[in-house]
Amino acid sequence: MPTLKPILVIADLGAAANLVKNLLFLDKNYSFLESPVNDRHQYLLNTTYTNNLTFNEWFNFEARTRKWKIDIAHRIDSAEILNIQSDLHNIIFINHTAFWELDELDKIKDLFNIVYVFPKTLIGVVWQVRAYIEKKGYEELHNFTFENNAEQSKQEMIDKFGVKYWAKVNATNMFNIVKERRTKFYCYAKKNNFCLVSLESLVDQNTTQAYNTLSGIAPQMARNEFDDILHRWQSYHWPYSETLNQQWFDI
Repeated sequence: MPTLKPILVIADLGAAANLVKNLLFLDKNYSFLESPVNDRHQYLLNTTYTNNLTFNEWFNFEARTRKWKIDIAHRIDSAEILNIQSDLHNIIFINHTAFWELDELDKIKDLFNIVYVFPKTLIGVVWQVRAYIEKKGYEELHNFTFENNAEQSKQEMIDKFGVKYWAKVNATNMFNIVKERRTKFYCYAKKNNFCLVSLESLVDQNTTQAYNTLSGIAPQMARNEFDDILHRWQSYHWPYSETLNQQWFDI
């Protein structure tokens, strides 16, 4: 049985970090809420995995579940984490920035059980980027194209070629950046013995691989509840076999 530590779920944009956070929450040894709930499975069904929520409602709720004294989803501040390490207990955190903050991650990684969610295959990378684009909005992505004078350069491209052209170039750049980050971070994660969860195992209707991997860290997850949440999440997306049927970016 693993040592009880706070959990840090690391995943790039679109790679199901929040899903994994919620699945781990089914083990009562861990939480991301400041106030306890009696039936965690039902709580997730009522708040997150329901057809009655709009995306903005879901997103606003999801953002609230990330905060427990600190939110490290978009920045790792090792000094801040080390300062409150005695209060971290068995909280579940997520992070999207470790890929370029390895120096900061190195300073705090031993405090956590770390889960890295990643696409093993090229199709998995396509799934991840497509999922993020369809949630965030094609024309509302972060700027993956320009670093210097980013907004000005973006607007100049839009003025010259149109917003649709900009969006496709930017989405294609996101795809290539995510693919490269995955390759580099996987080597780091494996070297440091992180718990490795493939995105492909999460989109598979057969949930055994995903359950077996995550139950190594959270052994008190009930299998029937795990399967229910995972299948509901899967139902919000297209069949994995249709992943390449997209026009958002060039592969």
